Amino acid sequence: MGIDPPIRFHVNPDALPGGDGATWATAFDSLDAALEATPFPPYTGARVEIWMTAGTYTPTVRHDPADPLSVRFKVPNKVSLYGGFAGTEVTLAERTGKAGDTILSADVNGDDGPEFMNRSDNARVLVINKNQLIQPLVLDTIVFEGVAASPSATNEAAAGIRITASSSVDVLHCRFRENEPGANGALVDLTSRNTVFTDCVVEDNRVQGAGITVQANTFDTSTSDVTDCTFQRNTSAAISGSPCLLRITSIQAVALDDLTFTDNTMLSSSSNFMRIGQAGDLTMNACTASGNEVGSTVFQVSGGSNALLTNCHVSNNTLDGSGFHLSGSDVITMDQCSVTNNFMPLRYAFQIDPDVEAMIANCAAEDNSGLAYSGEGYNHVVDTCSFQRNTEPSGSRMVRTFGLNVAEKVTFRNCIIADNVTGAIFATTVGAEAPTVNFENCEFLRNSSVYGGALAIQGDNVTIEDCTMRDNVASESGGAIFTWSASEVAGSLTVRNTLFEDNASLNSFGAFGQETSGANLESVDFFGCSFIGNHAAAGAGAVSMRNGSLEDCLFLDNSSDSGIGAVNVTPSSMRAAHIDRCRFLQNSGAVSGALRIWSSPSMTRTVWNSVFVGNTATAGPGALLGIASQIDVSNCTFLANEAPTNRSAVELSEYYDIASSV
Repeated sequence: MGIDPPIRFHVNPDALPGGDGATWATAFDSLDAALEATPFPPYTGARVEIWMTAGTYTPTVRHDPADPLSVRFKVPNKVSLYGGFAGTEVTLAERTGKAGDTILSADVNGDDGPEFMNRSDNARVLVINKNQLIQPLVLDTIVFEGVAASPSATNEAAAGIRITASSSVDVLHCRFRENEPGANGALVDLTSRNTVFTDCVVEDNRVQGAGITVQANTFDTSTSDVTDCTFQRNTSAAISGSPCLLRITSIQAVALDDLTFTDNTMLSSSSNFMRIGQAGDLTMNACTASGNEVGSTVFQVSGGSNALLTNCHVSNNTLDGSGFHLSGSDVITMDQCSVTNNFMPLRYAFQIDPDVEAMIANCAAEDNSGLAYSGEGYNHVVDTCSFQRNTEPSGSRMVRTFGLNVAEKVTFRNCIIADNVTGAIFATTVGAEAPTVNFENCEFLRNSSVYGGALAIQGDNVTIEDCTMRDNVASESGGAIFTWSASEVAGSLTVRNTLFEDNASLNSFGAFGQETSGANLESVDFFGCSFIGNHAAAGAGAVSMRNGSLEDCLFLDNSSDSGIGAVNVTPSSMRAAHIDRCRFLQNSGAVSGALRIWSSPSMTRTVWNSVFVGNTATAGPGALLGIASQIDVSNCTFLANEAPTNRSAVELSEYYDIASSV
């Protein structure tokens, strides 16, 4: 059995009264007349298509006989509305798009002025059906304008479209312009199993509630697809409330593709351009926001099983929130997304909340006045991403990783972190367990901050492997890295096969500095690392540490104006310091040319199998200065180190053993 062809009604506002709508020649002269002529009961019989020519249509039928502002177009079941006709077409495909606009207007008195003047007498709703549509509804090539909330409207909020459907609603090639739906209203308010928005424009509206809001009445099979839509020049003057241009909640599957948000101004601290609270799967592709001002986050995603965001971009906006704020989903994947050239002080380009597993790949946070990344979840992988040229005037770090009483793991892999002002990364714990943060094959270049020009560590377990740290600057301590303890927990730092080159501190510790006091200090270990050309005004030119190991490391041409040329090992009662198979070449300082070690009676510190060649001191020993007891120097070579005439290459005030060294 085939599907019955639709009944077609034709509407032309210039038609003569009394037509039956069967043809263009006998068209109805109003949309209300066509809606009144639809077959009844609406749950049986053929579908109805109402074709409308270009022109303006205003509702005349009141929902409440006592309320003149309750006029609206009530669309029955099985009825769909199509606009954009010239008045000669016999098929939908014959529409050329040149006939002009088919406008459904809430300006029932025809007296609207510019800048939303004379809107108090406008209709509150244009198109409505609240009777559970059981057949698909199509709204095609229609302009909705002039909706306004009224102070006297106590029983419902204003809306351009309000539909409750058991089946699907398709909104195609429509425009929503110059509407003012109010705090509890929406330009489009849909409760439906399946919704589709394609090629729609939302522009020049005053939005205090929602622009488009979609929710499901049958969650397990519900879908929402929004494609090729533009949101532009919309405003929200509300300082309170939660205005939003696109809000989708309780949908099993959400697909967003090719959405553009531009030149919108939404000042509420709870406003968003897009807020997705799905409980199923989300795919979001090619969505962009540029030239906007928003009081909170641009794209907010919360809840759901899986979220996939690809090729989405936030640029040239003024924000008081994040570019992307992701929370509540089980797994979030972002690929080829960017946040660039935004003004967003103390806010993040990418913000990921707790209990989210995330994969962030090929993404960028660049040229922002603000922060780059905040991760508070677990099992984050940030791969092949770029964090460059960001500036945060407050002094906060570009990238933050937090542990929230869970064993979190965050991995940065193949990333470039460069030219950020106030530093690059802050890894800290705020709970009882130290999270794990890994850096693999990353480049930290030309970053600057007060402490730790590239990386500041507080309480985390951090591993750095096969990375490059070059030309980073700290105005106080740790040109590349500075570490100190959190009050809750002590973490650790392990660095392997990493290059530290030409980093500088305007005060102390040219490449790496460790806090010199406190009970819970991290253990620090460097394996196979190279420290070349690092400089400090004071302290150590390359490394200052309290405990841990330096093994198979190269220290070349590091310098300190008033301190130690390469390495300073300060007192500690927590763990012995061990230096093995290291090379100290051509370093220079005042107190010691290469190395100074402090010890304590309870712990032996060792320097084994190492080479000291060509180091220079201006006021102390040319190579090594040992202070206090229990320092073991074994199988080391000291050659051509220079010191003042009254000093030596090696000076140990009290020593435990110095054996097999030359």
